[in-house]
Amino acid sequence: MRLVAAYWHPAPVRAQKKSETHSGRDGARAASTGAGRGYVMKLLAVLLALLRLAGMIFGWWGMETVAGRRQFDEMAGIIPLVTGVVSFILLLVAAGLYYLANR
Repeated sequence: MRLVAAYWHPAPVRAQKKSETHSGRDGARAASTGAGRGYVMKLLAVLLALLRLAGMIFGWWGMETVAGRRQFDEMAGIIPLVTGVVSFILLLVAAGLYYLANR
């Protein structure tokens, strides 16, 4: 029994063709719903851009208006400042994602 087990090799696994691994019906459904890498990346880029817009408005309000400066006085004023900087970084990330989605 040991001799047989030592020389026994399983049959090699045959590579599947692309048509065997993906049915056409599933691909058609994904294409019809708009689901795909490009669609999701564009949606994420738009959501990041909207988040960036909200952050920039908050940063401007906190640093440039009287009510905002009263709300965030002294060291608390760093909150709108950092929000504005992070919002600018989000703008760059959103632009990069949108560019990659269109490639």
